[in-house]
Amino acid sequence: MDTGLFALRNVKYKPLRHLFNRKLIVSTFDQIEKNVLTAVGPDVPAGFRLKSSLKNLEIMLAKYGFLDLDFVTPRDLLTSRDRITREGIRELGYSSRPASLASDIAPAGKKQLNNDRACLETLTESIKENTTYLSLFLNSNYSPDAMSRQFEEVKLQFANGLSGEEALTSAIFVAAEKMKRSFPITFTIEDACLANSDTIWLAKHVYL
Repeated sequence: MDTGLFALRNVKYKPLRHLFNRKLIVSTFDQIEKNVLTAVGPDVPAGFRLKSSLKNLEIMLAKYGFLDLDFVTPRDLLTSRDRITREGIRELGYSSRPASLASDIAPAGKKQLNNDRACLETLTESIKENTTYLSLFLNSNYSPDAMSRQFEEVKLQFANGLSGEEALTSAIFVAAEKMKRSFPITFTIEDACLANSDTIWLAKHVYL
């Protein structure tokens, strides 16, 4: 085991592949926690609560049309069999290169390694003992055109006399209100896992 993997020895990660592609309906924006936990309830131990900020989820949904959700429970639901593997590291979006920077690695490769190191450090530092996180990535039919809708909203705000950050902020607010009026929305579970870190997807699902 190389130094990079040794540093991850305390990370526990369990993909919930049986949930992939499952569809669920969220009736209203403020019912996200209840509806999602009810939908996955038969397959996930009870006791989880939504950790994600509703304000952040509102902005995320308006900008991208998807939801990246984190739930938490003060229970250790993972075992030694769930310790992260090399395959799991690659699955989470990290480079499969060794931790050392060899002299013949191209600049792009060195940049990737440095990015990986920073993300992995954050990941290992955010491990919580006796705590389990449930992460769910939910996509919707609103995702493909989300950025186009946002661009149109920004243009409207420019037309209304706003500029710069004011136009962007106002556009996000307007888009968020429109999205909340679009419920009920059917989401598809594209990714799901249990972990002992709330930054487990730091390198896998990247968005601004």
